[in-house]
Amino acid sequence: MDQIGNQNNLVSVQQQEGVFSNVIISKQYNDKNEAYINQVGSGHASVLVQKGNGNEANLWSDGEMTVSKAWQQGDDNTINSFIRNKALIPKVAALIQVGNSNNIELALTGNGFVSEGWPKAALIEQKGNDLEVVAKLDSYSSPLFIRQQSGTSGEGMSINISNSDFYFPMK
Repeated sequence: MDQIGNQNNLVSVQQQEGVFSNVIISKQYNDKNEAYINQVGSGHASVLVQKGNGNEANLWSDGEMTVSKAWQQGDDNTINSFIRNKALIPKVAALIQVGNSNNIELALTGNGFVSEGWPKAALIEQKGNDLEVVAKLDSYSSPLFIRQQSGTSGEGMSINISNSDFYFPMK
């Protein structure tokens, strides 16, 4: 899907009963970008690029292998990403925003991770002022990388990370 200009809007729902497949690549450029991507079952992959104006993205991936990526540029952007994967294959999210007054909410649920050498569960990057990240993980061992870089006025960065696992690491 490619949308360039004006009242951009995207809704895509994919359900896959079989093995693998599922891919969405989307671009929305200027004006009132919105997006809702819901993928259930099997291979998953989402790539979303929104540039300018009313960027808002909701990415939901449920079951099996998942990879989600969202990139937004401009002010007042929102990314909500929910990934649930009970398989032993890592779930991955890369969420990037450039601009001011941006926020990202990420929920990662599933069976945790198999090995430190596997890909990071999530990479979150924000550049600008008045930034917020809320991450909800179900495992204390979920590898997560968050980077916030303030803009020229250097103000307003917030990170809130919580997890719901109730067990302690074994030595």
